Amino acid sequence: MPTVLGADEPLSAALGVLAKCDSCIIVTKGDAYVGIISDRSVEGITSDPRTMKLGVAAERAPVADFGTGLLPLAKLFLSGPYKSLPVRQGKKIVGVLKRGDLLLALAEAELLSGKVSDFMSSPPLKIDETAKISQALEKMREAGVRRLIVNSGGKLAGILSVYDIKVRTLAPKERLPFAKEKHSGEDAAVSSVMTRGEELVTGAPGDSLNEAARKMAEKKVSAIVVERNGEAVGILSARDVLESLATEEKVPVYLSGLDEAERMSLDTLKADVEGVVEKIARSVDVDYLALHFKKYKHKFSIHARLKTSKRGVIAVSNSGFDLRGTVHGLMDELEKIVHTKLKANPMHEKPGKQEVRRESGLEQR
Repeated sequence: MPTVLGADEPLSAALGVLAKCDSCIIVTKGDAYVGIISDRSVEGITSDPRTMKLGVAAERAPVADFGTGLLPLAKLFLSGPYKSLPVRQGKKIVGVLKRGDLLLALAEAELLSGKVSDFMSSPPLKIDETAKISQALEKMREAGVRRLIVNSGGKLAGILSVYDIKVRTLAPKERLPFAKEKHSGEDAAVSSVMTRGEELVTGAPGDSLNEAARKMAEKKVSAIVVERNGEAVGILSARDVLESLATEEKVPVYLSGLDEAERMSLDTLKADVEGVVEKIARSVDVDYLALHFKKYKHKFSIHARLKTSKRGVIAVSNSGFDLRGTVHGLMDELEKIVHTKLKANPMHEKPGKQEVRRESGLEQR
C-alpha cells in the first residue's frame, strides 16, 4: 500500500519518510486526492517544512487509472519529472507505479524500438574526479543538467548526479529544503561521492532500447552511461527511453501539475499553445511539448520541454501571477529560441539531446 499523509500535516512529516522509500508519498484531504511529495518536488522549496503544509507543497501529479495501457502510462510519466505516480481504482488510490516497473514492462513486451545511440544525450558533459563538488554543481547549473560523467586520466571513472550529492554529502538536517547555507561537503572531491565500480551501470551505443530499459529497471537506476572503448560517449536516461515512444502524427501537448479548476481555465488557452507548436513544427520535427505547472500561493511557475527529433530538447521556464499571461510569455520565448537556433545554424542536424539555455528574465531548466 502507498504511504498516505494528510494535506494539513507539515512537510517535515514527509521528509523522514522520503529518506526511507524509493517512491512518492500520496497527499490527500479527506478522501480527495491532492497530489504527491517526492524528492524532486521538494527541491525548490525554501519555506520551513515545520510550518509548510503538505497540501501547499504537494505536486499535482496525474493519476493512472487501474488497467491503463503501457503507452498511455508512458505519456503520463513524460508529462512531468516523475519517478512514480499514484494508481486509482474507481475513486480510491490503491497503489503507486514506479517508473522502473513501467520500463521493465515495456521491455518485456518489446515495445521499445531502436538503439541506445538513437536516443542518448551526446556528447555528455564531463568533469575530472579531482574537481570539487562545488565545481560540479556549478557546471550542472550552467548547463541545466543533473548528471556529469567523471573521468580519471581521460578515461571513464564514474558518474555524478544531483541525487548522489544530496544523499552522500549532506547530513540529514542539511538536506532539508530550507537550508541555504553552503555545506562543507561541497569542498570535497567529486571522487568521494560519485557512483563507480560495480554500482556504475553501463551500456553500448549499439544496445537495443529494450535491453537498456531492462537493465535500468533491474539495477534500479535512472540512467546508464554509454561507453565505447572505455570512453563515455553518452548518457541514456529513463526519460530518454520513454521519449522514444512519442511518435504520434499530431504533435501532442502534455499538461501536468494543475488542479481541476485551474485545468479548466487552461483548456481555453490550449488552442493557443497548440497553434504555436504547429508553427514551430513547420520548421522543426517536433515530437511533443510538455508543460508542467507549479503553484506557490498565488504565483504560477511553468516549465516547458519541447522534444524535437534532430535538434534535441529545448527547455524554458516562466513564472507569474496571471496564468494566461504566464503561458503566453512562455510560448513566445519558446518560439524565439527555436527561431534563433534555426537562424544561427539552419542546416545543423546533431544527434542526441541538448539542453538549451538562454540568459533572460525567464528561469531556465
